Amino acid sequence: MNKKTVILSITATLAVIAVGSGVLVGCSSDDTTPAVPAATETPATVETPAAPAVETPEITIPDIGSAITTPEEEAAAKAAGLGVYQTSAGALVVVDPAAPAAQVIIDDALATGNGAEVAATSAQSDANFEAITVVAQRAYEATGKKLAFIVKRGRYLETGERENGWDFYSFISPTATELRISAPGRHSTSESAIALVQERIAAQPDPSAYEIIDLTK
Repeated sequence: MNKKTVILSITATLAVIAVGSGVLVGCSSDDTTPAVPAATETPATVETPAAPAVETPEITIPDIGSAITTPEEEAAAKAAGLGVYQTSAGALVVVDPAAPAAQVIIDDALATGNGAEVAATSAQSDANFEAITVVAQRAYEATGKKLAFIVKRGRYLETGERENGWDFYSFISPTATELRISAPGRHSTSESAIALVQERIAAQPDPSAYEIIDLTK
């Protein structure tokens, strides 16, 4: 092989390499297929824990005549159609509005000094009236009833002293002024005073809203 032949062989070889390189480059430059993006992972759902159930304590309806000490007991009693009477000592007692006046109300009324005994002075008589007015108002708030109390009263001198021989029966109705359309009268017996009150109650639009309590017995 002479020098010319070698040169031709090398040239041909370079030409082949050049052509091959061009094809390879062409394939790379003509590849227009878009790249596939990597899959996006969906975040896991976070579950919010449910709030714990709040247990409501069960409130038992208080018994009639029982003393209560909490607002919940009072609410339960009223929701059941019962009443709550506040005694003169400040206690709260469950009462039945549909029944006659509870003994606790009668006891409070007697404790005011009104009843079979006549007050010794006019000042004491006035104080007794104010005290029984409070009882009557609290009883009305607890039961919805207007009470008329049969009591024994007296007549007093200008000095305020009780005048002997002038004691009589009458009635007091602090929450039922409509029953005092005229003087309650001076009666020789409690039965006579009761009859007058009954007559006046019967003339009212709703006689069932009243109750007579004889404190002289």
